[in-house]
Amino acid sequence: MWSASAATVATTEPDTQSPVPRGFEVYVNSLVAYTPAKEKWLMTKKLVPTFGQVGTAYIVGRVCRRFIEKKLVLYEIRWLDSLFQKHTHSVKIGVLQRGIENYRVLSRSTSKPTWSALNTTPDGEDLPSDALLEDLVEVEGYTEFDPDQALPTSLREVETIKSMKFDPRVQMTEPTDLYKHIDGSVTTRVRPECVRLFTHSASSSFLAYVPVYFWRQIVNEVNAYAAVKDIKLLPAVTLKELMKLVGILFFMSINDKGEYANYWGVQPEDSILGNLNSSGLENVMPLRRFKLIRK
Repeated sequence: MWSASAATVATTEPDTQSPVPRGFEVYVNSLVAYTPAKEKWLMTKKLVPTFGQVGTAYIVGRVCRRFIEKKLVLYEIRWLDSLFQKHTHSVKIGVLQRGIENYRVLSRSTSKPTWSALNTTPDGEDLPSDALLEDLVEVEGYTEFDPDQALPTSLREVETIKSMKFDPRVQMTEPTDLYKHIDGSVTTRVRPECVRLFTHSASSSFLAYVPVYFWRQIVNEVNAYAAVKDIKLLPAVTLKELMKLVGILFFMSINDKGEYANYWGVQPEDSILGNLNSSGLENVMPLRRFKLIRK
């Protein structure tokens, strides 16, 4: 059951830009709630495929930052549900205030009966003792959007999740079964045989933080893409070859020589340093192969 004010809050207040006094940065990190079906800015042609599925339910977001664009004060909103997090929105203060009021009414602030009180039936009573029947009205369909997904039980199920809600009110207790070293500590340390990976170079240290599973997945995706797009990528890309490609890209990012061809063949520094052999990248990977994989 919702009060009469809760049923109309999402359709009142105009979408106008009002003067913003100093101190309105306090809205940053506030939670907002909107019903997409009642918000024109969420029902554009581009957004309907994503937000149309919500219907008359509401979704919750967080105000991330305040900025000024073309002399207008705007607020950036990001959604708590990962299903919608690829979309960010910049709204005026009128829209923002409506969203804050929506969330306040839906979550029931301390100035009004709490939502838990409205759902909890005291012993021997059907309604809370302070509830007035004339102030209560049933609102159908005004519920929070829920993707209706069961908790995953395996890594494969986790990887297929398309939506996950991040609730800022949820708290977790720290795990009590952490791995302990022989000395009883739980601090992270590098194994002696792996120290070289973190001390060889900055790029080597970066790559060491990314699990091998990730790179193997990239290898599979590259080869699959070549097959689908009919790219003659023969022989198939291997993990070792992918690491060479990543190393070349790192080298190019810190040594800008313009076109790719400038990195292969005789290099200007060879004649300066008196190198008998070319220091070009053909010693690492042929240019044609690099372009083929890069494609």
